[in-house]
Amino acid sequence: MNPVESFIFRFKEAMELQGIKQSELVKITGIGKSAISHYATGKYEPKQKALYLLAEALNVNEAWLMGYDVPMERTKVEYSADGKPADATLTDKDKKDIAKTLDGIMQDLENVDGLMFDGDPMSDEAIESLRSAMLMGLELVKLKNKKKYGRKTNKEPNK
Repeated sequence: MNPVESFIFRFKEAMELQGIKQSELVKITGIGKSAISHYATGKYEPKQKALYLLAEALNVNEAWLMGYDVPMERTKVEYSADGKPADATLTDKDKKDIAKTLDGIMQDLENVDGLMFDGDPMSDEAIESLRSAMLMGLELVKLKNKKKYGRKTNKEPNK
């Protein structure tokens, strides 16, 4: 199943599971009626903001809705006013390590015939969105690991 077919199938499945009709999604998300209809038929794919709004309204994981092999359940992360995870305790060293890791990942991705999405080169805006999403992911992983392992070096979970 290609990504568009996966999205259509999962979009309809999530609507059915939640008992939500397209007309209700219009009211909940603020997305236009025709756009939602086009998403349901596969004529158009939702952009990042619309995908977020749909996943939130349907209470499903955005990646799952896009067809990725991840749990359907939406994970809730609380954020503080500065946009960081609420329990953020990243040190300056953590931030430098994350930045270095992210720079390496981005460099590797750009060195592989440029960044592409569905066979087309990614725009600067899309690349920046990807970078922001990866930064958030790396920060969350670091925070989860710190919570699970603390400062121990033997990597056994905290009891």
